[in-house]
Parts: sequence; C-alpha cells; structure tokens
Amino acid sequence: MSNPNNSQPKGEVLDVELDHDYDGIKEYDNPLPGWWVRLFQFTVIWAFGYAAYAWIGPGVSAYTAYEAEVAAAEAAAKARAAAAPKRAALSTLLENKEVLALGAQVFAKNCASCHAADGGGIVGPNLTDTYFLHGAKIEDTRRVIHDGVIEKGMLAWGKTLSA
Repeated sequence: MSNPNNSQPKGEVLDVELDHDYDGIKEYDNPLPGWWVRLFQFTVIWAFGYAAYAWIGPGVSAYTAYEAEVAAAEAAAKARAAAAPKRAALSTLLENKEVLALGAQVFAKNCASCHAADGGGIVGPNLTDTYFLHGAKIEDTRRVIHDGVIEKGMLAWGKTLSA
C-alpha cells in the first residue's frame, strides 16, 4: 500500500546509516516527511510566480516607487529651505542693538515666567548653559520658538509673535 505522507509506518525502522563517522556521531539518511517536501515544492513554485509578478507584472516596481519617494523628499526639502529664514539674516539681527532691546522686552513679557528673567530656568529649561534640548543652531532656536515643543510644555509663539 502506498503511503501518501511518505512517512515511516509504525514499528518499521527506516534508519539508513551512512558510512562516515565523525567523533562518534553517526549520520542517518532518512527521507523527509511528505508534507514537508510538498511545502518546500509549493514555496519554490510560489517564489517563481511572485518573482514574475514583481518583475513583469502590473503595479509599480520597488525601484520606481523609491525614485518617486526620493523626488518627493527632495521637493519637500527645497520647499522647507525656501520657507526657512536664512542663517545670515538671523545672524545680522544679533548685531543690531535695537532688535536686541526689542527681543529683551519680548523675553521679559512672554518667556521670563517659565525661563526666569536671567534665562536660568524655572519651569522651562536653562537657556544660559551650553546644553540644548532641541538643537544649538540659531535656526533650531527660531523653530522651537515658532513651532513650540508641545509635549514638553513649550508653547508655539509663531502666531502670537511677529518675525
């Protein structure tokens, strides 16, 4: 009678010992279970079908999708760069005494309640040390003030304060 699972019948030993022996370990050459062999065969057939679908089938290839995402990211980066103030423009403001005096008034009115009048920090972090939570560049400072850090309790002042 044919065994549909290609499995070993009860009580019958099919251990076929091979001729080589390595450190007392003997190797047996037994057939794999039939369901396992058929699962492997199905996997190979499925892999060929999937490869054909992916390479010549309908839809967008992974490379085409990647190129589209890169192009979108580059366009978004250009838009952000165009919308962001230039570093040179922000740096020139630091040298203007009138702007600095205006900034001191705005800080005293809006920021001192959390960061203290000297910037040493109360509820908000210390602004006078060399440790920065959200970046040390002047653009980072502008972004934090403009957009806020809501999860840390920093309000977004972009709609309240002028540039």
